[in-house]
Amino acid sequence: MSKNIAIIGSSGAIGNAFVEHYLKDNAVEKIFSFSRSVNSHTSKKIYSFDIDIESQESIEKAASYLEGCYLDRVIIASGVLHTESFGPEKSIKDLNYETLSKVYSVNTIGPALVGKYFLPLLNKETAILLYGNLSKNDEELFRALAISPLLFLELVSLMLPFALSLGLPFGFSLAE
Repeated sequence: MSKNIAIIGSSGAIGNAFVEHYLKDNAVEKIFSFSRSVNSHTSKKIYSFDIDIESQESIEKAASYLEGCYLDRVIIASGVLHTESFGPEKSIKDLNYETLSKVYSVNTIGPALVGKYFLPLLNKETAILLYGNLSKNDEELFRALAISPLLFLELVSLMLPFALSLGLPFGFSLAE
């Protein structure tokens, strides 16, 4: 049986690792790659589209590209802990509205909206929803959970009902 995979955040290290993994899987027919900038790939398996995880309109438009296609996996590999303009907060004094809004928008609201628009596209017989943006090999996992465990729990509380309402397994993928 041919599988169709959607990877949100495919230009990041973890998202790209999923792309590379599924390229080698002969059971995968199509990989729908979504990122802020469309990547060109040599493989005919990969279909690249743009998405802005902070825009509901962009997420809805991205899902519309897949109309009529059922997905076996939706992997959400987008996320932010820090950027060039802000780093991980090391103290409560470092918190500010703009940074918290950005982190919450990218890590929680965006993935929840991906659920809203992409979960109806899942093949109810074989589908799995994965949210993973953390790596065990560096300190990001521990920093992310130490800095914003509430955001992590809020994401689970938003995404889990979507998955369960469709009878889907739900999990977090932590890269090796």
